[in-house]
Amino acid sequence: MPNSLPFDIKILEEFIDDALYEDVQEGDHTSLACIPTDARSRAKLLVKDPGVIAGIELAKAVFKRVDETATIDVFIEDGSSVSYGDIAFNVECNAQALLKAERLVLNAMQRMSGIATMS
Repeated sequence: MPNSLPFDIKILEEFIDDALYEDVQEGDHTSLACIPTDARSRAKLLVKDPGVIAGIELAKAVFKRVDETATIDVFIEDGSSVSYGDIAFNVECNAQALLKAERLVLNAMQRMSGIATMS
């Protein structure tokens, strides 16, 4: 993954790996049992409250970490004001990887966006 971030990418990769392990350890057993390993899926990040969005770059890194073939189309950049109903990005990747990453992405972006909105 090319590094456009102002710090060592290895630190970010370690954070992502640790957070994913804390959340799902070796994997979500339901997803592993019910979703074919080659299935692909799409998702969008829908804004639920007005504020300032943060964590887009982290989300991109998380999805790429779990599936290097993931494609992310970003419509709203970090630091932008958002309103209810805005779509921040679309992602398409392996379905098991999407489910593995989504909770980390949502939790991190909610916290980061809350801080950005209040500051």
